[in-house]
Amino acid sequence: QIQRNEALRYEPFALNDVQHAYLSGRDHGFELGGTACHLYLEFSLSEADVPSLSRALQQLIQRHDMLRMVVEDGMQKILETVPAYEIECLDLADAQADEVAAVLSNTRDGLEAKVHAVGSWPLFDVVATQLPGGTTQLHLSFDLLIADAWSIWVLLSEWQSLYEGVELPELQLHFRDYCLEEQRLQSGESYAKAQKYWLSRIHDLPLGPELPLAQPLADIEQPTFKRYQHKMAADDWLQLKTMAKQFGITPSMLLCTAYAMVLSTWSKRPDFTLNLTLFNRWPLHPEVDQLVGDF
Repeated sequence: QIQRNEALRYEPFALNDVQHAYLSGRDHGFELGGTACHLYLEFSLSEADVPSLSRALQQLIQRHDMLRMVVEDGMQKILETVPAYEIECLDLADAQADEVAAVLSNTRDGLEAKVHAVGSWPLFDVVATQLPGGTTQLHLSFDLLIADAWSIWVLLSEWQSLYEGVELPELQLHFRDYCLEEQRLQSGESYAKAQKYWLSRIHDLPLGPELPLAQPLADIEQPTFKRYQHKMAADDWLQLKTMAKQFGITPSMLLCTAYAMVLSTWSKRPDFTLNLTLFNRWPLHPEVDQLVGDF
C-alpha cells in the first residue's frame, strides 16, 4: 500500500505518459495540434446559490491537490496556496431571448476552444450565467492534464455534497503519491514482461485508418471538434448488452467494434489500429478511486 509523503507534497514530480501526450498535443508542430485535451460541461440549476457554490468550490480546491497543479520545466507541481477562485457570474435575468442566446453561445464557444497556459493557475474554468426565470446555467471547463473523466464525476459528486453542507473526511492519499508508486512499479518484472511483449508487436501493428479528407491535416491551423450523439431506447440498449454478454465482450467493446466497422468502410486499408484511452487506476490504496488526477 502506498505511503503518503507529506514532506515532499509540494515538490515537482514527473508527468505520466498520458499527461506527456496531452502536453505534446498542444504543440502546433503536430498535425491537428495547438489544442488542449479537455472536458466541457453545462448544467441547468434551479434556484442555485452561487456564493454557496463558490464556498464549496474553495473546499474542493483545498481537498484535491490536482486542482492546484501547474506545469513548470516539464514537471507537474502542486501549489501549496492559491488565491480564492472567483466564479465568473453573468447576469442575464432581465435580458431578452436573443441576448441570452448570444451570450450563452459566446461563453460556450470560448470555453470549448480554450487552451490554458499550463504554467499558470488555474487549469479549469467555472462560469455561472443567471437566466430569466431563476435558472442558473453552470459552465465547466477542465483541462484533462489535471483530471480525467472519472475524476470529473468525483469532483461533481463531492461539490454537490459540500454545497449541501456535508463534511467530507480528509483524504489520506495524494495523486503525487500514487504517481511515484506507479513509477516505482515500472522497474518490476511484470512491467518489463509487458513492455517486451508490446515492443515485439509494435512493428506489425497497422497504422491508423486512412480516411478520405476534405483537405490535408497539415493545412488546418486551428482544429475544432464537434461531438455527435444519439440516444438509444432503454430496451434496445438492454438487448445490445445481452447480445454482448452472449459473445463474452463488454458493451463498450461492442460499440467500438461497430465504430471500427464503419471506419473500415471508408479506410483505404481494411486493417488499422485504434487508440483508446482507458481508466487505469491500480488498486494500490483504498482511496485510489476517490483521487482526482489524470490516470
